[in-house]
Amino acid sequence: MNIRTSTLCATALLPLCAAADITVNFAQPPLSDKIISTYALISDITDGSGRRNIPTVTDTVAINGMTAQIPVTAAGNARYNLHLAGTPANSRGNIVDFYTSPGDNIAVDILSSNPLVAEISGTPLMDGINCLQKQLAPIEEKVSQIQKGLLPESEFPALAASYDKVLADFIDSNPDNPASVYALISIDDDRFFEYEKKLSPSLSSSPLFPFIKEDKNQRLEKQRIEQQKKQLTSGNVSAPDFTLNDADGKPVTLSQFHGKWVVLDFWGSWCMWCIKGFPALKDAYKKYEGKLEIIGIDCGDTPETWRTAIKKYALPWINVYNPSTPGNLTEIYPVQGFPTKIIISPEGKIIDMVTGENPAFFTALDSLIK
Repeated sequence: MNIRTSTLCATALLPLCAAADITVNFAQPPLSDKIISTYALISDITDGSGRRNIPTVTDTVAINGMTAQIPVTAAGNARYNLHLAGTPANSRGNIVDFYTSPGDNIAVDILSSNPLVAEISGTPLMDGINCLQKQLAPIEEKVSQIQKGLLPESEFPALAASYDKVLADFIDSNPDNPASVYALISIDDDRFFEYEKKLSPSLSSSPLFPFIKEDKNQRLEKQRIEQQKKQLTSGNVSAPDFTLNDADGKPVTLSQFHGKWVVLDFWGSWCMWCIKGFPALKDAYKKYEGKLEIIGIDCGDTPETWRTAIKKYALPWINVYNPSTPGNLTEIYPVQGFPTKIIISPEGKIIDMVTGENPAFFTALDSLIK
């Protein structure tokens, strides 16, 4: 989990062993008699194509008592996932993941089966990552409590800063440790380019090094989009017009609402924070009735799922379907995360863009609509 130490664990550089195995040891009786391993080559993950269907290899191995032996068969550097047979493979609480190179011996110590909690060791990379994860775990637990509503959201910025400090301190103290690559690709955007320069050139041979190029390109693109957003929200740029169909199949055109304040709400039924923000958005819609129109723009749903969500959450404003095709509204505006709310003046100018369920949106709205 990324949310964007001083002296941390030092990791000795261990020689590669001739054998290549993943040894899984259970501290408690396992909840299944089989373990499923899946790997993908890092070269396939980072090939730059952006494809979703990355080739994987899956194997099922018997658990003998309290242990299982999985051969490392990947022909190159790989990312492995393990989960117990009979548990969902798409739940983070059921998966252990790690990285291997040909010839590696990896030890996976399963401390708990439900949820699946493990310590991975045996290589400089995984020893370093294990060390980092232990220090990040208390921070991640507090973030999880915020997401569950057990801690106030106001604590998040301080936790994010603490998270980044752990990563930055690790790189400072371990510039030639392979796990510093892992720390770099987990660090906040503001520090990425600074700390990239601190990595030892020797890490270019690290299994995770290909992720840096991919990650850097994504961050540069994010910077470009942020600059574009600044230009769009200068108050001098007209909102790009569009026509999309509502839930009844009738066309809705943005320009037909000139003379009113308009909020474009980019959301999806799969987005927890989008759903969480609906009550406050409904309050604002009622508060500025007659002065404000909200246009909900679906992102990432099938038409059927979208229509069901509109009814389920009783959305009182206009809703339009935004097909997931190249050049759609999430690229035109542009949208980097969900929800994104865009405020448009009665003159059709873009005034503000707010990403995430952020109280700043309502503060801006109150200051604009009199």
